[in-house]
Amino acid sequence: MATPFTLHGVAISGATRRVEVIAKERNIPYVLNHVNVMQEEHKSAAYKAHHPFGQIPYISVRPLPSHRPSRDS
Repeated sequence: MATPFTLHGVAISGATRRVEVIAKERNIPYVLNHVNVMQEEHKSAAYKAHHPFGQIPYISVRPLPSHRPSRDS
């Protein structure tokens, strides 16, 4: 089974913890990608390409299929 989302944040962040708790309660698999706030990784251009304000956390979702199956009525 593919991972539905990647959580980019810091484990000690309250906002990151809330997302983790909800995902665990709902049995939604995720990967935590640690963001190094001490080196201001969240203020880098690469991070801001995903979250323009540099906030923690942000969620990236796997790409969805580009087409949907047609339904014949």
